[in-house]
Amino acid sequence: DAHEFLVHLLSILKDGELQHAGINIQKPGWRDKLPISRLDETTLIHRAFGGYYRSQVVCTACKHKSNTYDPFLDLALEV
Repeated sequence: DAHEFLVHLLSILKDGELQHAGINIQKPGWRDKLPISRLDETTLIHRAFGGYYRSQVVCTACKHKSNTYDPFLDLALEV
């Protein structure tokens, strides 16, 4: 369907941009060898269509907030 096509297209465009930058995404563990961690999240495709999920946990004793950010290229919403 159209959503699957869009996700596949965005993935191919992002991979192409990384390959054009000299990053071999076919090698196992390529993400661990990036000069800057999370460099693959700075592509034009990710900046235009992507984002981050934020998960927040608050300690009930001290009220400290812990945030975790996970990247995404598409967001599923219930209709």
